[in-house]
Amino acid sequence: MTRHIFIGMIKLKLILESLFDSGYCFEFAIAMKQLFNYKLGVVVGVYKDEDGNEGDTFEVPGHVFVIHPKNKSLGIDCRGIRPISTIVKQTMFEGTPLKTTWRVDSEENIENLFGMDAKSEAVKQAKKHIQQQLKSYTI
Repeated sequence: MTRHIFIGMIKLKLILESLFDSGYCFEFAIAMKQLFNYKLGVVVGVYKDEDGNEGDTFEVPGHVFVIHPKNKSLGIDCRGIRPISTIVKQTMFEGTPLKTTWRVDSEENIENLFGMDAKSEAVKQAKKHIQQQLKSYTI
C-alpha cells in the first residue's frame, strides 16, 4: 500500500505541479480538506513591526497544506507527502528576516488569511481532479 501511494504521488507530482504549484496551494489544500476532512496547516511568516509599538506583529501567509491523518509530522500538498519541516523550509520566506512557523488552522481562518473563497471554481476543479485520481490520495 505504501509503495502504491509513493508511486502514485510521483505520477501526480508532474500533473499537480503544473496545475496547483504556482500559487494554488490554497485551492488544493481546501479541496483535500473538503473531500477527506484532513486538518489544514498553514505556514506563516511573522513580521515584527519596528515602528516603536512593542509587541506588534503581523502574520503573512505563505503556504497551506493538509496534515497526514496517520502521521502528524507529515504534510500533504501538491508536491506530495513530505515532512512538515520540509514544507516550512521550502516556503517563500526562507532567506528573509521573517520568522517562519506553522500551525493547524480552520478553513474559515485560512480563507480569510489568503483572501480566497473556499467555494471558488478553482477549488471545484481541484476537487474534481483529486476525485479522478482518488487511488493516489487514499491513505
